[in-house]
Amino acid sequence: MATVAPLPSCRCGPDPLRLLHDATDFAAAEPSGRLSYTSKTKMVRLKPNTIRLLGRLHAGLWKLCGGKRDHAFGRLPFMMLTTTGRKTGQRRTTPVLYLQDETDLIVVASFGGNDMHPAWYLNLEQCPQAEVIVKGEHRKVLARKLSPEEKKLIWPRLVQLYPQFETYQQRTRREIPLMRLT
Repeated sequence: MATVAPLPSCRCGPDPLRLLHDATDFAAAEPSGRLSYTSKTKMVRLKPNTIRLLGRLHAGLWKLCGGKRDHAFGRLPFMMLTTTGRKTGQRRTTPVLYLQDETDLIVVASFGGNDMHPAWYLNLEQCPQAEVIVKGEHRKVLARKLSPEEKKLIWPRLVQLYPQFETYQQRTRREIPLMRLT
């Protein structure tokens, strides 16, 4: 089992985003029932409601720390994405991992490998105008789905960033779409 490095502190104690990341991303039950935190363990499949709850928790912790925490979720870059709800018209904000591609941002609608698209993706399909907060900077963006050819070029970089994307694609019946935010 790998040793977990000491957690950096934020003004509200240990880094809550790191704790959340470690608990949800690298945790897997050993036969004894204990959780191990090695990157070689198989990730537990989370149900859609659990993923939504963790997203809300992540966003709440981000707000609690005043948005001043590092933009990384554990060791992964994330941003806050605000879309317009396709049913309600209300603004919806959720944390998403991203890949910087020159000045554009690439986001993955993986939803943890579940067979449904995440709500933020469906919202962007309906209304591609959105806002993001990346490294404390607010930006208005326009979303478009990447073509299969574009995905083939970008996918290896995403898997290098977060290897679980490959597991997600294997466990779902849908083709996981990528969105380019310009």
